Amino acid sequence: MDHEWFIELGEEIPTHKPPLSNDKYPIFFNSGHARVGVHSTFRTNVWMQRLQRGGPYVYLSPVDMRQRRIADGDMVRIYNNIGETECMAKIDPGLPEGMLYQYHGFEPYQFKDWNSKQAVLVTAINPLELVNGWGHLKAPHEPPEKKGVTMAPNCKTHDVTVEVEKI
Repeated sequence: MDHEWFIELGEEIPTHKPPLSNDKYPIFFNSGHARVGVHSTFRTNVWMQRLQRGGPYVYLSPVDMRQRRIADGDMVRIYNNIGETECMAKIDPGLPEGMLYQYHGFEPYQFKDWNSKQAVLVTAINPLELVNGWGHLKAPHEPPEKKGVTMAPNCKTHDVTVEVEKI
């Protein structure tokens, strides 16, 4: 990206940035684009939910699941010093030990108390979100009783560690 702000902040070329890790929370939380859907269209459609267990889930390695006595399909609490969220655990034999993975696209209302994965993420505003008025800084869609919930503009799950426990 050749915009002067990207160049000034060293973001013109995508590079690896180390996670904001904490020894108390040993699992690296990562995410990516859903392979079979476009944002929440796939995640909130009643018929399509039949292909994805009906609600939010995270992938865990067999080793991490065994160590925490979590079985495929169990509800889990994912937490760190920032917050917590709950969803279903799904086993992924190809996932390395110490990593949790959740594809994006689930809407906050699909989680208990509207606490999506953003509840455990560092959500500082990146100045690049303001380049050319892209509009990422808009009020979140949430019910009136959740006015205290903060918004994470264009939040990426690549920079945080968590712990997981069976509920």
